[in-house]
Amino acid sequence: MEDHEFLKRQVLNLRLAGVTTPEICRNLSLDLDTVLAWLINEQLVHTVAFLDPEEPVRSSHKKYNWVHLSTIMSRLSEPASRYGYSGDLWTPCRLISQFNLPRGTAYRWIEKTDLTFSKRLRSQFLNKGQYQRWITTILPKIAALVERRKALLYLLDELRPEDCPNADIIWESAQDCEESEAGDPVFIYGISSTGRIAGQLHWCRKRAASEQVLQVLQGFLSIHSQRKVVILARMKSTYRTRSIQNFLEQQPNLRLITF
Repeated sequence: MEDHEFLKRQVLNLRLAGVTTPEICRNLSLDLDTVLAWLINEQLVHTVAFLDPEEPVRSSHKKYNWVHLSTIMSRLSEPASRYGYSGDLWTPCRLISQFNLPRGTAYRWIEKTDLTFSKRLRSQFLNKGQYQRWITTILPKIAALVERRKALLYLLDELRPEDCPNADIIWESAQDCEESEAGDPVFIYGISSTGRIAGQLHWCRKRAASEQVLQVLQGFLSIHSQRKVVILARMKSTYRTRSIQNFLEQQPNLRLITF
């Protein structure tokens, strides 16, 4: 048993050092199935295995990084400006660059999560009839406002582990984050009508706090400092707090429309 644990620790240490799976097998005289089983169990298998579990792990992936999912989640909890970006929000391109992730696989995961403007907007309504009435009566007026202001249109939304593929892996990884003591992970983000995504991971007991939403709203202004932005959001008590209302009153380039 001690030899087994010793070998397992060696495998994990080599992976963190950037050694590829075939090299680990050769160096430690282990078979491929054993090494992959240990890596998957410790969530150190290539990020592609989490984002797209049907994608085989090929040797050509060795140019990419191997990281704990919890490391990515902790990074998403920090302001992006801490790593040299303008504004505090994370975008897919920023995350891919930070961890040297496979671009195609990352965007396939986004597609599997249905992170499109139309699908996320539809999910805000209780039924199809309510949604159809809204897009035929209210949305045209919003579109006219956006056109008149020459603004960008975003939907403000929240993504929780249960909304994602491989939710059990996300929940397990969240427990390894120091931030988990503050609550459950909630990615507060905006998705534009053209598909651009920007947001930040927050940790909430029940619902997102007004100061967390404020950070995201401020992030939009940083990303689009020279543009007007119109943001749609499902009506929540958080958006009616005095702190958010005061902030919006001082931002002529930002308009929040709740429905």
